[in-house]
Amino acid sequence: MIEAAELMLSILSALILGVGMWHSMRKNQDPFSPIKIYIVFNTFFYADIFFGEHNFLVRTIYLAQCLIIFICGFFEPQGREFAWRGLGKKTVNTKKMLLIVWALSVFPIATQLMVIGELGGVASAISNIALRVKYFEGRGYILIINSSFIVLNLMHFCAALISRSRRALVLYAFHFSILILIGLLSGSRSFIIMTLLVAVVIYSYIFKRVSKSNLLLVFFVFASLIAVLGELRNTVSVADDVVSFENYGSSGDLEGSHFKYGLIPLDIITSSNLSELQWGKTYLSLLTNFVPRAINSDKLESGGVFFTRVYADNAWGGDSNLATGAVTEGIINFGFGFGLIFGLVGIFAFYILGILAYRKFILKGVNEKTFMFLIPYVYFILLAARYSYSEFSYVIFSFVITVIFPWYLFRFFYGASLKFK
Repeated sequence: MIEAAELMLSILSALILGVGMWHSMRKNQDPFSPIKIYIVFNTFFYADIFFGEHNFLVRTIYLAQCLIIFICGFFEPQGREFAWRGLGKKTVNTKKMLLIVWALSVFPIATQLMVIGELGGVASAISNIALRVKYFEGRGYILIINSSFIVLNLMHFCAALISRSRRALVLYAFHFSILILIGLLSGSRSFIIMTLLVAVVIYSYIFKRVSKSNLLLVFFVFASLIAVLGELRNTVSVADDVVSFENYGSSGDLEGSHFKYGLIPLDIITSSNLSELQWGKTYLSLLTNFVPRAINSDKLESGGVFFTRVYADNAWGGDSNLATGAVTEGIINFGFGFGLIFGLVGIFAFYILGILAYRKFILKGVNEKTFMFLIPYVYFILLAARYSYSEFSYVIFSFVITVIFPWYLFRFFYGASLKFK
């Protein structure tokens, strides 16, 4: 009886997602409208719900998340063809953009070289990937500076699209190669993958809409990158300054651990006895995250740090932490009753905010005064899509530090008036 009920929940979830996608595609032709992105993320990072063993409560929570997306679909506006309005070399100073990009890129490049030198070379930096969490304690400024390279790379991409010159494209390829190196040495898949994803969305909005057939290709490429980069990160080893991947493929990452990201914390918390309710402290950790550890060494624990320490037996000894996901973070703060509702309401709120941002920044079209807003907009939509399987402090803190801060810095030097009319 229980197995039949669990199967029914999975079928209902799949039907709701399918109908939601159909409704969004019929209502809005934009291939990257918020609902489509929400559904893809809610399917990809929870896909094991349809194949693996998960308890009734976990399946019920997932069904609730699917229903939230379905409801939000009725708030998504109708889409239309998006095109540049007067954008080109005469209206956008691409030379100035490129000059600013490369001038500001000196700082993250220099910082990465400093890290490599401090660790004793490239091989040592690679071997430090597994210990990156502890290494960067008290060195948050390095992450902030290095992360600025992402927005700079995307600004470079915009300039290359606008100018359409071979020189700009070659310079962009070189800049992106540096980004890949920084991402690989930091052990961060999102550093590379999210940058690529945002670039694809920007391309679709300001240059040429991505076709449905190419969308499928993009999906499989990104799915493969997530698996391959995760496996490389987990199996890399260094001996006598020689980098090897002897255990590549043995960890099971290629078999789909990324399909369980949203389910792992739910599986753990629903089979645990609650203790040490945080009563909102993991959410307040967002504020203490902005204070340097040198000033306040006794920061509040984020949801992932607390959850891993208490409910996952501190599995990695502080070297790594599990993300809680929105619902699990609500539960560890307020218990199974109110906490579960709080987590689901949070997901709904972020989804709606993403749709409101879509109305504000996309439906009005893109011109020389608004095209730069595409970068923070796309990242905010991805924030909303990721929130269900990430955690409150992380998604907001990383958005402010790695997107908004360098974006405003670039705007300051560019000196353009970017206000909406």
